Amino acid sequence: MLHFWRSYEHYVSFEVLEPTWADMENSLAAAPDTDGAMKAHGAFLDRVMALTMLFRPQLVDTLARIRGASLAFAAIAAATAEGTDDATAMAQLRALDAAFEREMGALRERLRSIAQIEPHLAFLATRLHTGDGVKS
Repeated sequence: MLHFWRSYEHYVSFEVLEPTWADMENSLAAAPDTDGAMKAHGAFLDRVMALTMLFRPQLVDTLARIRGASLAFAAIAAATAEGTDDATAMAQLRALDAAFEREMGALRERLRSIAQIEPHLAFLATRLHTGDGVKS
């Protein structure tokens, strides 16, 4: 789970925000007036939303479920470290791990299905499909 979030954070930071920010800076430098600057900023926001999958409600919902499973897993793991009932905690952890894997499968499938339409997601889909970056 942690590896997935690190990979996603890397994708957002270095493959989305960094190059998109540089494009916006170039557009701002070339903007003749405030309206041009506002247009450059709007284009930046639209591009970031698209590249981070936030324009696609199904992907946002899937990411939210992955996040929920990850946070619950972390909370139970932390409580287990503090001495709660290990059998119950282990059963909950297994269930959350299964939910995480199920949602990861759904995410990979959705990414594969839209990668042809949105090629910027092709690399992420391939990375998740090959397991480079995702293992709970």
